[in-house]
Amino acid sequence: MAVRTPVHPESASPSGRIVPYDFHQPDRIPAGQLRSLRSVQQDLARGLGASLSAYLRTVVSIAPTRIDQVSFAEFSRSAPQPLTSFSLRIRPQDVRALLQVSHNALFPMLEILLGGKGSSPVSIDRDITEIERVIFTPILRILMQELKLAWAAVSALEFALEGEETSRQYLASLPPAHELLTVGFNITVGELAGSFQIGLPSRAIRAVLQAAEPSQAEPPAEDRSKLLRLIQPAQLNADVRLNGPRMLLRDLLNIESGDILTFDHPLSKEVELELNGASKFQGHIVSAGKKRAFQVKRQIVRENEAR
Repeated sequence: MAVRTPVHPESASPSGRIVPYDFHQPDRIPAGQLRSLRSVQQDLARGLGASLSAYLRTVVSIAPTRIDQVSFAEFSRSAPQPLTSFSLRIRPQDVRALLQVSHNALFPMLEILLGGKGSSPVSIDRDITEIERVIFTPILRILMQELKLAWAAVSALEFALEGEETSRQYLASLPPAHELLTVGFNITVGELAGSFQIGLPSRAIRAVLQAAEPSQAEPPAEDRSKLLRLIQPAQLNADVRLNGPRMLLRDLLNIESGDILTFDHPLSKEVELELNGASKFQGHIVSAGKKRAFQVKRQIVRENEAR
């Protein structure tokens, strides 16, 4: 006996379309939507690199690396060590994201903010102090702004930095199996290279992407009739073309008055009527009184239009 589960309106896709649901991994983002996020990742890399270069007055280059969905346990294992973690609040969804910055990237920027050159290659394996965290805050604010700009093409998201205590509580509360959308970057400050990665909650980002998809639902018949009435007075360019042989450019340049061009087009062969450059009908050239006219024989239906 088959058991059917009722579909509630609140569980449907915002676009009104049926979307695949993975019961084993309910928070995972479909592969097609995941690929579309690469443009967000690239926009963030470009914008953040330019903004940090201007703020730090040194060359900062950022290159996207991976974009993937992993558990929080995998996210933590793959993070470069040593590192410092920050918690970000995403609104209006009111969810948290995780930012992890390697010390190879963090301390050179701190050194520049303190008046140095940021050229020390020594890897510092310790937690940053409260004072260093405050000094580093302007860098994080620039990142928050660039995240907002990069996501603007998808959805209006706001990012805010949370305090150290809140960040620690968030890290302690995350279960190992919690699904995260991981967006990774390599960052070069002057001659020193490091990395950072952002872990976004997969469930919330999936909802954002689905809400941003254009609706594929068929418009009501009343709306279609109204649209047809509005476009009926529109004008179209109608052209009848003889798709005959080709000619060389040098022959075209040497054409003189009295020359005859042979189109090699039998009178019995149909010609095409183009509307705004698109072939729509086949037929013949006929006489209508003292004028030439086009007699429609059949409509041209392309393969993709017939489906």
